[in-house]
Amino acid sequence: MTEPLQGLLQSVPGLLSAVGCFDRIGQFLAAEEQEDFRDFKSCHSSSTSSLTTAQTPIDGSETIELTSRSPRNVSMLPTTWQPIIRITNGCFGWSKDKDILKDVNVSIPGGRLTCIVGPIAGGKSTFCQTLLGETYASKGRVQFSVPSKEIAFCHQTAHLVNGSIRENNVGFSELDEKWYETILRACSLWEDVGLMPRQHETIVGSGGMNLSGGQRQKVAVARAIYARKSIVVLDDVFSGFDAGSEQHVFRQLFGPDGLARRQGMTIIFATHAVKFLPYADHIIALVDGVVEQEGTYEELRSQAGYVQGLVIAVSSKHQSATAKEPVTQAEKTQDAADAAKDDLSRQLGDFAAYRYYFSAAGLSSTLLMLAFGTATSTFFNLPTFWLKQWTDASSTSGQHDDYKYLGIYALFQCLALIFAMLLAYQTIIVLVTKTGLDLHLRLLQTVALSFTQSTWALRSNFCDQMSYGFV
Repeated sequence: MTEPLQGLLQSVPGLLSAVGCFDRIGQFLAAEEQEDFRDFKSCHSSSTSSLTTAQTPIDGSETIELTSRSPRNVSMLPTTWQPIIRITNGCFGWSKDKDILKDVNVSIPGGRLTCIVGPIAGGKSTFCQTLLGETYASKGRVQFSVPSKEIAFCHQTAHLVNGSIRENNVGFSELDEKWYETILRACSLWEDVGLMPRQHETIVGSGGMNLSGGQRQKVAVARAIYARKSIVVLDDVFSGFDAGSEQHVFRQLFGPDGLARRQGMTIIFATHAVKFLPYADHIIALVDGVVEQEGTYEELRSQAGYVQGLVIAVSSKHQSATAKEPVTQAEKTQDAADAAKDDLSRQLGDFAAYRYYFSAAGLSSTLLMLAFGTATSTFFNLPTFWLKQWTDASSTSGQHDDYKYLGIYALFQCLALIFAMLLAYQTIIVLVTKTGLDLHLRLLQTVALSFTQSTWALRSNFCDQMSYGFV
């Protein structure tokens, strides 16, 4: 009898959550449908003859020619400097009344590496999303020479499903063991996967929680290249890589002899790693949503503008930085064991840390949270005791007041629910907010005091040196 009655009252929050979910689904279905402003036709009349994946008939409709292609060679793009994407007088943004990109006129060559560079909030991510048709277009044209299904995209935040390493790398493509191994080695994942308990069948978890940040991003990049699409759009995908992995992946995939180059893919790479610009065939500099410069690296570095102002550390032969020394499997195993030991020691915790945290919350807030927690636990357990009294009274005496017992039982359940809500409010809204502000204030005071002391020390040292010099 206890479980059904408790479940009835405890199901109220879940019911309210379900209603909220239905409201959000209804708002999404009732929202205005976004139109795809992209034009999947030939950018120019002469490019149709050189493309084997798309043809533009006389009536202007798009058809796809089903041609057989080798599983290891998908060079479907022209090797000349013919544009595969052309944007003319384009103005794009995330809302209809505000444009982020203004008066964009660019042509992206097929089968080449195009780097999108610019300062933070300059419009690089918006440019990548525009190529996917995810923004609003107030005016202008975006023309493609390939079908829409020939575009692969990798975001700077990796999207992984709760599946195995193999499933996340292959995606919706067909499994090709040789090509799969080639991609994983190029993305510096083959050795990492070999050290995992189930290797390629290791479950990455929800959002890739079982992988490190760099490994999650490597899997996402590997999936984009594994799909072997004509166009690959990469939005700052090296942000989570270490220096060695960054050099290795770029050299193996996008370098002069990289897989993407050999496969004839068109790579559109938005990046802050300006050290890779000398390897780019085409560069687009976006500043405040405006295309400030466009051209090759040799052209732009000799012109006054954004690219010339970048400090790029590149050797005379344009070689990549020295790779890290190889790490043996024994060293990796020892490092994993040490990391597991550190995780175990962190799980034990330290009472001093909890004392410091609750001191920031204050005595009154902490005592109130404890009081609400005690009341919640009490009223969640009292119904069981009261139900026992009810059944005992029913068995010993035939005359008993069912309504009285039922009313008190419902009262206990309601009080438990009320105190649970008060506990959640006190913990999440009051306690967390108060401790967050206090701890950040302490950190700010510490940093400010340290900066002040350092400034006075430098000033005293400078004055002493000046006095000694004058003497």
